[in-house]
Amino acid sequence: MSKVSKIVTILTAIAGLIGVILYGRLISAGDDAIVAEYATKGTSVADAYISYGQILLIITAVIAILYSLWSLLKNPAALKKAIIALVALGILLAISYALANDGATVDRLGNIIKDGQAGSISKWVSTLMNFSGVLFLVGLATVLWGGLKSVTSK
Repeated sequence: MSKVSKIVTILTAIAGLIGVILYGRLISAGDDAIVAEYATKGTSVADAYISYGQILLIITAVIAILYSLWSLLKNPAALKKAIIALVALGILLAISYALANDGATVDRLGNIIKDGQAGSISKWVSTLMNFSGVLFLVGLATVLWGGLKSVTSK
C-alpha cells in the first residue's frame, strides 16, 4: 500500500468514526428530544449531523472536480473530447432556450398558477424542461443504436 493510500485510508476511517459518533448521539437523543430541543433553542443534535454531512459532501465534490480537471489536463485527447461535449451541450441549451416559452403558467381553465407569472424564471424552467427532453431523446437514441448495432453484428 502506498503512502498516499495509507493516508487516505486513515482519513476515511476518521471521517467514518466521526459520523458514527454523531449518529450515535442522534439516535440516543431520540425523536421527541430532538423536536423539543429544536422548538426551545432553535437548534438540535441533528444540526451537527447535517452540517457534517454537508461538509463531507462539499469536500468530496471539490476533490472529484479537481481530480477530474487534473486528469483532463494530463490527457490532451480527453480534454479535447470534453470541450467538444461541453460545446455540444451549450448548443443544445441555446436551442432549448430559443424554443422555450416565457409565458405565464396556466392550469386547464386558463387561470395563472400561483407564482407562475411570465418572465425570465418561467423561460428558464421551460428551457430546462426542453433541455431534459432533448437529452432524454439523445440517450434513448444512443441506447437503441447500440442495441441495434450489437444485434446486427452477430
